[in-house]
Amino acid sequence: MLLNRAIKLGTLLLSLAFVTYASAAQSRCQLPEFQVEDFERWRLSRTYEYDDPSLGVDKRFDSRMATANLYVYDLGLSQISSEDVRAQLDQAVGDALRHYHNKTEDNLLIGEPNWMPDAVLDEFRDWLELGVFFNVETKQGRLLQMSMVGLGELNGCFHKIRFSITFPKDLNEDSLKYSFYQIGMIEFYQLVNIIDGSLNGKVGVIPQR
Repeated sequence: MLLNRAIKLGTLLLSLAFVTYASAAQSRCQLPEFQVEDFERWRLSRTYEYDDPSLGVDKRFDSRMATANLYVYDLGLSQISSEDVRAQLDQAVGDALRHYHNKTEDNLLIGEPNWMPDAVLDEFRDWLELGVFFNVETKQGRLLQMSMVGLGELNGCFHKIRFSITFPKDLNEDSLKYSFYQIGMIEFYQLVNIIDGSLNGKVGVIPQR
């Protein structure tokens, strides 16, 4: 009888441990959903869920000239402060700069990080509080790439965007309606607007031109 009780107790404890682990392994972050309508502008190319639930989910987007990743995660924190958001932004910008320093050719220059214009972020401040961008240029001053990092908090989870746009070397800025700088900001804004629609209860729709 004692053996049977021990077996039942062991089974119960194992079941409780499994339930506790399963609950902890589920991310509490609300994940956006997307409906892709125009593959020429942006498309959701990949969704990756990390084994560690505190690292959340990574969604990869691609357009003709740009790539971006949206990361939604909580790092296991019960509360996220503005200092936590700033620390995550600083880390993300540092990671991006190291990436370019490791891969950039000797004849290219990496610009200093700058705060993103308020006009780009103002309507998204409820989840994208801070944004930084920097340029990769030739020594002659021609803009080749722009890299942007945006970060904020919503519903107890970090929301981080890493964005990069590459301008083809044979693209003549003088013949374009907008400057490379404006094109980069427009591309970033369009993607953030899609994500914002999803986070506010709508299915994020890739807009047609």
